[in-house]
Amino acid sequence: MKKKIKYPVLNKSENIFVMVDEAHRTQYKDLAFNMRRAIPNACYLGFTGTPIEKEERSTTRTFGDYIDTYTIEESVEDGATLPIKYEGRLPELKVEGNDLDEIFERAFADYSDEEKAEIKKKYATAQAIAEAPRRIERICLDIINHWEEKIAPLKAQIVTTSRRAVAIYKEKLDELNAPQSITIFSGGNQNDPPLIKKHHTPKEKQKQLIERFKKPDDPIKFLIVCDKLLTGFDAPVEQVMYLDKPLKEHNLLQAIARVNRRFENKNYGLVVDYYGGFDNLQEALAIFNQEDVENAATPVKDEEPRLQRRYRKVMRFFEDVNLDDLEECVLAFEDEDKRMEFKEAFKAFAESMDIVMPDPIADPYRDDLKTLGKIYKAVRNRYRDQNINVKGLGGKIRKIIDNHIRVSDISLLHEPVSILDEDKFDQVIKEKDKEKAKASEMEHAIRHTVNVKMEENPAFYQSLKERLEEIIEKQKQGRFDFAEQIEAMRGIINEIRNVRTKAEKLGLNEKEFALYELLEEESQSDNQPSEEVAEDRGEYEVDGDEEFKVNKELKELAQELMNNLKEMAVVDWKKKQNKVLKPMKRMIMRKLYQYEKFRDDLDNLTTQIMKLAKNIL
Repeated sequence: MKKKIKYPVLNKSENIFVMVDEAHRTQYKDLAFNMRRAIPNACYLGFTGTPIEKEERSTTRTFGDYIDTYTIEESVEDGATLPIKYEGRLPELKVEGNDLDEIFERAFADYSDEEKAEIKKKYATAQAIAEAPRRIERICLDIINHWEEKIAPLKAQIVTTSRRAVAIYKEKLDELNAPQSITIFSGGNQNDPPLIKKHHTPKEKQKQLIERFKKPDDPIKFLIVCDKLLTGFDAPVEQVMYLDKPLKEHNLLQAIARVNRRFENKNYGLVVDYYGGFDNLQEALAIFNQEDVENAATPVKDEEPRLQRRYRKVMRFFEDVNLDDLEECVLAFEDEDKRMEFKEAFKAFAESMDIVMPDPIADPYRDDLKTLGKIYKAVRNRYRDQNINVKGLGGKIRKIIDNHIRVSDISLLHEPVSILDEDKFDQVIKEKDKEKAKASEMEHAIRHTVNVKMEENPAFYQSLKERLEEIIEKQKQGRFDFAEQIEAMRGIINEIRNVRTKAEKLGLNEKEFALYELLEEESQSDNQPSEEVAEDRGEYEVDGDEEFKVNKELKELAQELMNNLKEMAVVDWKKKQNKVLKPMKRMIMRKLYQYEKFRDDLDNLTTQIMKLAKNIL
């Protein structure tokens, strides 16, 4: 008998650090023992997402106590991953936990006794039952229906017991006209049966297909595997794993994590169990520290209590409001903080509905979901609030709400109309029955336009914003009724619509006018003479219309500055600190310094002009 040679000690230093990835499965055999013999005093640091505690293998016995942990729950709370839900389907066809004879009888119930006896000879084991084409066909039909109702347009991974099962799943899905699917499995040689050989795919082709699966718009919707892509595979567009394979311990935990990646309009990952392994999830995960795997996956049915709580919370906003009066509901959210609270409450309710639908437990809430979705959209439109959006709502929830809105010919549900579109906006106001609704629509249309255009002409639009606040305050104090508020706001709307006309009347283009307004505002600051005094000095001139008075001196300065700024604004000028930005700033300061009225606030005014130039040039 050949004597086994011990691996030699190579280095006894205590200053060696060994960092081990996948520490739960790589440090328990000969190579690991040899490494520890070679460097006996090294410090070993293990990294793993699935530490294990078994009699023959223990991560903590091998590496020592935890330095730091990051649990599944913490990852979800931080928004790094999504919660995973699971549900069992077709329990009569589950392999694990069922009597094989009973499964056989259910799968082949419509066959004759002679046919069943013949088939039974072929399918006598759990593996064989799992691969039975008749059983797989029924599961495929359920998968298609489930995917269309609950998952589309996101994607799915089907995990099977063997390469043969992969091939059968593929053929049954194709026979049932399912969306496009691909098969990925290891190995493949000329001795394989024809069924498996038919689905051999070269490695390079496999890579191409996998990349296509990851793309949201690619027609490939199903990825069918048995052993590959269960760990380390990252496809955020995958929302559901249809599991028809026995998986336990770290294999199960790593496999189901394929669906927990964040993606647009994806609120959770889902595992649908056809094999029966999830019937006792805690036993399957018993080797892990329970704190680490707490809520690793939770049953869909457990969402019902949370759905009820979230429903009650969102409905509290309407305790004193008539849900059938859309305008009244919208006016209830004038306060921005209240709008944000409503947004969070509605999205939470919609998320729970997304998880449970199309289960019948969602039925009592469907009508209110549609109504709340309609209110949510109307609130967004009225207040032009970009924080209130459909981002994050599940695909099927958005579809339900959109379909409901589509059949509602209500102006509040149409996209907001700009006040610059005179005919359409005036028609929107005219159609509103109540003065309060008209005032609300006008106020928030003005706010939105002023905020959007503020950078183009900060002095002009800031003055309009301040006027609007004065008007709103007068209405709140009872000094204005809604009719007076509406009339005052019409004046602001007309000024916004006529800004170009005003610039032209003053002999300026819009960019020069923006600079002129900035200079004029500064010239009328607290320590400068008023417009009336400036008029007495002859600094202002009237060009035809008394309404359009222009300060000749500031007009010439604005034109001169803008011409110089345009000349200096070469390609990518905003990135050229030494070549453009510094010389531009010096030029502005030299020009302004020539005017005594600007010297006290020279730095601030120069900064404002530079900011304006960056916004409009």
